[in-house]
Amino acid sequence: MCSSCLSGKKFSIEESALILYHCNLNDNYKIELDLFSGQPNPSFQITRDEFNYMLNEINKLEESEPAQLFDGLGFRGIVLSGEDSVYIQIQNKIIRMQTLLNGVKYFKSNSNIISTAVNLFKDHDSEGKYKTLTDKVINEYLYKSPED
Repeated sequence: MCSSCLSGKKFSIEESALILYHCNLNDNYKIELDLFSGQPNPSFQITRDEFNYMLNEINKLEESEPAQLFDGLGFRGIVLSGEDSVYIQIQNKIIRMQTLLNGVKYFKSNSNIISTAVNLFKDHDSEGKYKTLTDKVINEYLYKSPED
């Protein structure tokens, strides 16, 4: 348990579960749909384990030569950010990962990693507030081949 959660008292099983979940969340772990200009993008906090899972899955992908990412108006992909200044941009054809330790790496994107990222976002959108946006991502990214 992190020191901010300790108060010197005993906790019930339910309280302990909530505290452990809180400790596994960190403002530094986030998933967002990179969509809007001039207003905040839809985003959710994710757990350290969810972030690390995505990081590990991306690191298994084939590396790519540096490539230009789409940076225009409209949907620009899915962004994961985490501690140690890890910043990952997932787009249809390419994934760009930037870390303090390793600099910038590029990977070839695929439908499996995009689907995993979209599902992670949807899992945190329990109220379905961004369902239309995630459906659009699925249509644009998963049903178009990266060669388009």
